[in-house]
Parts: sequence; structure tokens; C-alpha cells
Amino acid sequence: MALAVLLLLAGCGRRELSPSDAPSSGTAPVQADVVAIHPGPDDHSLTVEVEVPAGEPGCGENPRLGYHAEENGRIFANVVVDSPRSLVYGACPQRASVTAVLRFEMVVAGKPLSVNTDQLWDPGDPDYRRCPDILGCHPPADHCARVWIDELVSHMDVPRHSYLHTVHCDQSWLVLDVDTSAGACGAGRPGCSAPPHFTRYFLRFDGAWKEITGSRRAGCVDVLAREPAFPKAFCADLGAPGE
Repeated sequence: MALAVLLLLAGCGRRELSPSDAPSSGTAPVQADVVAIHPGPDDHSLTVEVEVPAGEPGCGENPRLGYHAEENGRIFANVVVDSPRSLVYGACPQRASVTAVLRFEMVVAGKPLSVNTDQLWDPGDPDYRRCPDILGCHPPADHCARVWIDELVSHMDVPRHSYLHTVHCDQSWLVLDVDTSAGACGAGRPGCSAPPHFTRYFLRFDGAWKEITGSRRAGCVDVLAREPAFPKAFCADLGAPGE
């Protein structure tokens, strides 16, 4: 029930009040922004760094553990603060970093975490590390797996719903054609059409896929100008993107 309340709060906009309006002392807590997690003083606790609203009393106080549970070896938890002043528009103009110790009923040391609904954290040495939202904590060994491509595209300046076509891929090199016109119509909007607008991206794997260059020409000329080691076999026979 506590988690449902927090999720409901996260979806609500602020109500614009005048500074003379006094926030209720019974205001429900809000989620804190967790920026770092460290081991706690014992195996039932964690030390967390959170960013909270600040600038006036009542902006972000008493960081603490809210909903928490364990499922399949993973700890699910919400970190919350009291922030009645945040209901007043402009009353909390700053952000502050606060450290707090969270104490759990169960053993948490060394266990993976899911924090504030969608943040995945894995135990580290010694601190926890935040896992990428798309790749998760344990990405596949195959660099050509779709999740690696999705992680790449999430950091590119292309519209959502763009059409992706993997032209060539091995564990070190990737050729990816992207049609950005597909994003102009969203997810299958009826009656909407747009002419294709392809760009070919050449990439190298270095911990993640890293862009070498983009091109709208056939062959290898653009990529070899930037990266002579790129395998010619991946691009020599290619027409222009979209052909």
C-alpha cells in the first residue's frame, strides 16, 4: 500500500500555492533522489546519499526507508523524505545532498537492489554501482544482442520509434541503418506517412557501442576517413542507406 501511495505521488503535478499558504504537517512523504549507495554499519543496513529539495525548513527532511521487501534475492525499497514545503511553488529553490543510514528487517548486505521503483543497483567493492536502465546489471555477452543496440540508440539524437536495421555486426564492429522518418509518425499513427530519411552509422565496441561516424553515402569512404581499421568487408559492397 505504501508503494502505491508513493507511485501516485510521483505522477502528480505540483499544486501552485501562494507563499502564505501553510503546508499541512500531515503531508505524505515523497521519494528522494538516490545518488550513491554504500555498505551500512552492519548487514541489515545501507548508507545512502540522496539529493533533496532545500532552501527553507520543510523542504526535504528526515530521509528514511519507506516500503521495502525482498523477492528472489533482490531487495526492493523506496527512500523517502518529508517535504511539505515542496507544495508551495518556488518555496524550495535549491538542492542539497544528505547522507542517511537505512535499516532493514532483513539482511541486505551483498544483495542486489531495486530502489524507488526503477533504479537497479548491484553490490560492488565496496560501494554499490547503478546499473544502466536498458542494459541492466548483467548485459548479454553478445554485443550484437538487441539490448546493446537499444542502449546505444537511447544515447543518440534520433526520434523514438525510429526504424533500426543492423546491416553488419560482430563483437567489435557495427553498421546500423536508422530511418528517422519512422519516428515522425510515432507508434503507427493512422493516416500518417513520411518519406524515408536514412543515416548509416558505423560504430566500434569499447565497453559499449561508440559512434565512429554517420554517413548517407555508399561504401566505406566516410568511415575509413575516420577509422582506417574498420573492416572493408563490412561496407565495400553497400549501397547508400535506404537503397
